[in-house]
Amino acid sequence: VVARNNFGTDRIFVTVTIKIPKKKEE
Repeated sequence: VVARNNFGTDRIFVTVTIKIPKKKEE
């Protein structure tokens, strides 16, 4: 899901973090 807003990049990162929080937390 890619949101076209000020948080466009943040949105992608958030989705990835939720999908693989272990990889982002590591």
